[in-house]
Order: sequence, then structure tokens, then C-alpha cells
Amino acid sequence: MNEKKKNNKIKNYSIYDSITKKLKLKIISQPEEKSDYERKPKINSNNIMEYKILIIGDHYTGKTSFCLRFALNEFNLEIKSSEQSGCYLKTILLLDKEIKVYLIDVINSLNNLKEELLKNVKGVIAIYDITKIKTFELTEKLIKEIRQKIGNIVPILFIGNKNDLKFLRDIDYDEALEKANSLNCDLREINCIDEDSVHEAIKYLVAKIYYNDLDENEKENIKNILK
Repeated sequence: MNEKKKNNKIKNYSIYDSITKKLKLKIISQPEEKSDYERKPKINSNNIMEYKILIIGDHYTGKTSFCLRFALNEFNLEIKSSEQSGCYLKTILLLDKEIKVYLIDVINSLNNLKEELLKNVKGVIAIYDITKIKTFELTEKLIKEIRQKIGNIVPILFIGNKNDLKFLRDIDYDEALEKANSLNCDLREINCIDEDSVHEAIKYLVAKIYYNDLDENEKENIKNILK
């Protein structure tokens, strides 16, 4: 990455973080607001913004725990790996706009990245387990496959889960960061026990999707608000 692109990337990260922190994204849904996988989001209907976000990764990386923490604010150490894909819904308030965020928990991701699933996707969260390097390697393959199918426009958040188990780390953070940069992704490490780390990851991605969808005049207005 040349110096100009690197500086622009750092500058944009600052904007996304500012939107996340200063615009005070607020989760306003009730805990029971959860949809099943058969419900297909109607994108941009009734002037309500709707973001379809795919959750991809290997088995036992914490994809379902991530979704449940976001949608229902629940965490269960005994949860089993999901045997079917699911859809989880929350409504977020950003300034005066309501954004319905659909998290699509994709099961057996390598076999399910079909055209229909990728249709209208606004963002992707790719989760690996920092204690199992094979999950990192599979997630890298999934990201490359998605990039081939939908290009570089859709933002992808590369998440290393279970950072409460750093003493068992099997993938170095700096190595993961280098790989994320090469894949044009942002990197975060979280654990689903900590609700704040999950919510902040979602809010950051929502802020990035929101900002990137603005036209140039709207971007300037947002920058002025953030000053």
C-alpha cells in the first residue's frame, strides 16, 4: 500500500470512529425483536434504512454467540454450534435515522456463499478464534471468496474472537492485522462475554456503512458536525 492510500485509510478510520463515538448510535429494539432466517429483509423500504450484514466463519468461532449478544444481549458458555443459519434483528438509532440491522449467521460458510445470500449485503463480519489458527485460515479464504463475488466496496470487519484467552493465542495480532490490511478489512479483537466489545464492533461497522453510502456533500456535512 502506497503512502497516500495509507494516509487516506487512516483518515477514514478516524471519521468512522468519530461517527461511532459522537453520533451516539443507540440500540432501541426490544429484546424480543428477533427474526428467523426465512424473513428476507426488504432493503430501503418505507424510508427506513436496513443493513443486511453477513456473519461468516468456521464452526465454534462464536458467530452465534456474537449474534445473540447483539440481538438479545445474552451469553451462554454452554451454547452449541448452530446447525442452521439464522437471522437476528436490532434497530439502531443514528441521529434521527432508524437503521434496522439484520445479522445473517451463515452456517457452513464455504458452501453457502450463494448469489442470493450476497444480494443487497451492506457489510460482512468475518469471525475467527484467536486460539485456533485453522479458523483464521478458513476465514481468510471466505473473505477472498466474497471479495471475488462482490468486490472491495462492501466493508468487511475481520474479528478475532475469544481475546479473553490470550494466553492460548495461536495467531499473532500483528500478523492478523497485516493480513486484514492486505484483504482491505478492518481488524478487531473481542470476546462475546464482554457486551461492550460486541456492540462497539457492530456500531463501528454500521458507522462505516453509513458514511460510505453518503454523497460528497453529505460527507462534508457530517465532518462539520463532528468538529
